[in-house]
Amino acid sequence: MRRLSSQQQNARMVATKGLTLVLSQAGTVAEPGRNVSLRNYDWLLRDIPVLPHFKVVRIQVSHTLRVACQVENDPSAITAYVKFLATYTLDEDLAELSLDIAQLIVERSTIINCILPQDTTTSIYSQTFLTSLLDIFTRYLQVARKPSKDMYWYECQDHIMVQWPSGETATMHILVVHSMIILLTYGPPEHDPEPFTALLETWFPQDGDPPQAFLVDTSEEALLLPDWLKLKMIRSSVEVLVDAALKDLDPNQLVLFIQSFGIPVHSMSKLLACLDEAVEYDEEAVVQAVVDKAYMSQLVEVQHQRGAVGGERFYRLLGESEYGDAAADDDDIEPVPTSVIQHAPPRPIDASRIDSVSKAVVQLYSLDPRLGKLGNKQEQELFRGLQKAFSQDVLRKCLFGSSLAEFIHTCEHILESDQCERFVSALHTKPCVSCSLFRLAIAAQQKAASNSPLVFKFQWVCSKILELTKTVSPLTNVLKHFCTTSSSSRNKGALKRHFAFWFSEPLSWATANS
Repeated sequence: MRRLSSQQQNARMVATKGLTLVLSQAGTVAEPGRNVSLRNYDWLLRDIPVLPHFKVVRIQVSHTLRVACQVENDPSAITAYVKFLATYTLDEDLAELSLDIAQLIVERSTIINCILPQDTTTSIYSQTFLTSLLDIFTRYLQVARKPSKDMYWYECQDHIMVQWPSGETATMHILVVHSMIILLTYGPPEHDPEPFTALLETWFPQDGDPPQAFLVDTSEEALLLPDWLKLKMIRSSVEVLVDAALKDLDPNQLVLFIQSFGIPVHSMSKLLACLDEAVEYDEEAVVQAVVDKAYMSQLVEVQHQRGAVGGERFYRLLGESEYGDAAADDDDIEPVPTSVIQHAPPRPIDASRIDSVSKAVVQLYSLDPRLGKLGNKQEQELFRGLQKAFSQDVLRKCLFGSSLAEFIHTCEHILESDQCERFVSALHTKPCVSCSLFRLAIAAQQKAASNSPLVFKFQWVCSKILELTKTVSPLTNVLKHFCTTSSSSRNKGALKRHFAFWFSEPLSWATANS
């Protein structure tokens, strides 16, 4: 059975055929109602559980299948494995199983989207798979939730303490929590919606407050719904999730979400209504959040053509602000992007406002308490300044002495200091900012020579961030994709020697922290 988790597909197929020949019982009549697509796995779902000594091998079989789920690419095989695990896993093993399933959902989204139902398109095994996942998580929550008197704190950066208004608490891996909410975005199964309803009520109760999350090592309140997860919820057809994701969004988040692909018309209408409310309560903040007003006006028009309603106040504000900008500077014409992206193109600003990229990075990610914490408006302006400077560097043929080069060098200094883990954590805490800056850096590297020392240094920076990463965020996917496509094999020492000529003086950040 260990061959079921082999990296070679042929080895997995041969193992499946061998297990079928050894375990299948000739003349056995198929159970009525069994999913036709899973008949090839009767050896697992029907024959193994009736073995005389099944209790002896159950733990070993379950462990093998959990590992196999991380490498298998056959949807029917993964469905059969998860169905077996949902049926026969003991309560004391549910925590480890839930983490493995969470990794499957979050890190293998391609195969998950292939199996689970998408809108009106469903596979023949999607309902079985969805029901099995819901059973695993609902059982795990029943075991994990305890009275608050059993709550304790310990050193672990990957876990959070979830506390419900009822007083119950549960210590869970953050990936498990996110995977439960991701699973809810697919909607309830057709035949057995009770586990879905129970899971939805657990995280988003209709008649009460949602649970709170706390860091287990510091007891500080943790962010339960990051922006990338809220975007998944907004794209869902489950109204409860959409309403929960739109709750308490600031203008920057609203402007960001409205530019994203794949949002249904009914969710877009709610987004536009939230933007109208934001204009009514804080018009200045909405104006500051919009980078390209002409582009945003076109976007609202396109959404109205799709059938979305609302956004009239926001649209009028864009027209008024755009007219005012044109009157102030007729030559200040911002280019309209050709496609919808996570962040709209930055407003043209004076590059001299970013007097030190190194200092800007330290302030943006709150790495030096002496500099104080930036307000939302200051943070947005600082981010726009970096975005503008990096965008100009992407168009340059040579990056010598550029803002991007200083950014890469700054990242290297921080990653070599005792602030490295704090820096990496801050990068993932602000995924929209980090993804935008690193995508611009990647775009610049793609135009540079393959043997450029700057390319090698940036590859090391990305690899180091991934090495120190203890969570999953959109930035992880961006860096993994870049590292996979790059072909560098030089060591860190060689990178420093080749890159030494780029900077003749130590950076202000390095000097301040030496």
